[in-house]
Amino acid sequence: ASAPASAPTELCCLPAAHVLGVSKCGTTDLYARLALHPHLLPSENKGPHFWDESHPFGWYLRLYAKGASRLSAAAEARRRSDLFLDASSNTFTWSGIGVRGRRHPQPVLLPHVLAWLQPQLQLLLVLREPGRRYFSAYWYYHKRYGIYRAFGPLSAASFDRMARHETAAFEDCAARSAERRCARTLFDGGQQLVKGLYAASLPDWLGAFPPHQFLILRLEDYERRPAPHLRAALAFLGLAPPRRALWQRMLAQPRAN
Repeated sequence: ASAPASAPTELCCLPAAHVLGVSKCGTTDLYARLALHPHLLPSENKGPHFWDESHPFGWYLRLYAKGASRLSAAAEARRRSDLFLDASSNTFTWSGIGVRGRRHPQPVLLPHVLAWLQPQLQLLLVLREPGRRYFSAYWYYHKRYGIYRAFGPLSAASFDRMARHETAAFEDCAARSAERRCARTLFDGGQQLVKGLYAASLPDWLGAFPPHQFLILRLEDYERRPAPHLRAALAFLGLAPPRRALWQRMLAQPRAN
């Protein structure tokens, strides 16, 4: 509104769907295969973490600027079901911890903010057996960032020490407070344990969005039979099945991350 009337205008877009998470549950692989679809518009960052970190709003919009330009230039834009996808793997778990990186107790939860901003948002969630997810996350984040050095070098024994430490802290808290509250207050000190406590976060999301706006998958099923799960994800997003050659490419490409 403050721009001069002669200023150029451009289309700005927000993603119509989110892969909410959970990290180490195959979200990167799912996104990489879906991203081959011609009507899933490209973004500069698969997982920008805008909603759980403190990035400027303009920065978030610019991630989708190239795709928005392509959309606005297309003559048939209004007749196509093109969309953007945000696949930040921490959004689901961040539901009751804060909004936009603010970690103090929030009277309004992250799902409520998203439901207010985009009430028609489509939400994909990929889950995995919690113990295997826990170990995978330990191995990935320790090997890549060395963040669990306090428990020793990368090994099963070090993971065991970390797991015992985090579960003891959680059980001690749960003896005095509700488990959902403990998941929020202990997030920083036991993030990978908390990310596997799906029941601590799911009620917040189901309380903000109707069930038909969710598609919940299991990594074990997706790995075993990727084709029907990819078809289900495309149908959920309102994207038509791709032509045969592209479909074969989506299925055949190497596993991501």
